[in-house]
Amino acid sequence: MRLFLTGVVLAVFAMNAAAQDPKPYESRTGKFKVVFPGGAKPKTSERDLGKLTQYSFQVETKRRAFDVTYFDLPASIEAKKLFDLSEKGAVGKDKLLSSIDSTFGSDKLPCREILIKKDQLILRMVMVLADDRLYLLTVGGPEDFTTSKEAYAFYETFEITK
Repeated sequence: MRLFLTGVVLAVFAMNAAAQDPKPYESRTGKFKVVFPGGAKPKTSERDLGKLTQYSFQVETKRRAFDVTYFDLPASIEAKKLFDLSEKGAVGKDKLLSSIDSTFGSDKLPCREILIKKDQLILRMVMVLADDRLYLLTVGGPEDFTTSKEAYAFYETFEITK
C-alpha cells in the first residue's frame, strides 16, 4: 500500500511539474522557439509589404499581448541603421521612453530594446538582427505588466534555431 501511495504522489508531482513548464512554440520556417504564456498557441499571420513579408505570431490575454514578428531582409543592412528605421516606424506619433542597444544570445547578435508609451499602454520591443532576418519581440499592456516577471520570462525563453 505504501509503495502504491508513493507512486501516486510521484505521478501527481510529475503532472504538476509538466503543467507548470509549458512547451515552447517552435516555428521551423521562422527559425525560433519561444514560450507563450500558459503554453498558448499563437494566432499567426502573414502580410505582404511589397518588398518584405511580415510573419507574426501573437497571443493576447486580458489587455496583454505577446508577439514575435520577423522579416527576411532583401539585402544586408547595418544593424544601427535598421534599428533606427524600425524604432521610428514602431514609435510613430507615440512617445519613446527608452532605447538601449545591446547584444542577444551567445552569438552576441545586435539587439535593441525600446519602450514606447501608447495611450495608457506600454510596449516593450526587442529587435534582434540575425544575418538577414529581423526579429521583433513585443510585449504590450499596462506599465506594471511590461516590467513583470511574466513579460521578462517571455523574452528569456526566445531562442533562435537553425
